[in-house]
Amino acid sequence: MDINGETIHNWIINQAEEHELKQLQDLITITLRLQLRVGTRVQFNAKSRGIIHGVIAKVNRKSIKVRADGNGAVWNCPPSILQKEVV
Repeated sequence: MDINGETIHNWIINQAEEHELKQLQDLITITLRLQLRVGTRVQFNAKSRGIIHGVIAKVNRKSIKVRADGNGAVWNCPPSILQKEVV
């Protein structure tokens, strides 16, 4: 099951109180982090640099390190911006 972070974020803002927001944000981050494991192929939008494709190199508590295809650069990304690549 893929989680659309933007849809959930909008629902949370409209429905939840402040203390609930933090709990739900933590739950979303944990859920996304559990779906993404080392070796998983992902992509994300780096805005001015375009779509970056790569492989997850390390999963930290609040961020995920992605090794980009091509130049091998390592990006430190929040799980909410990563999308699994469809093979």
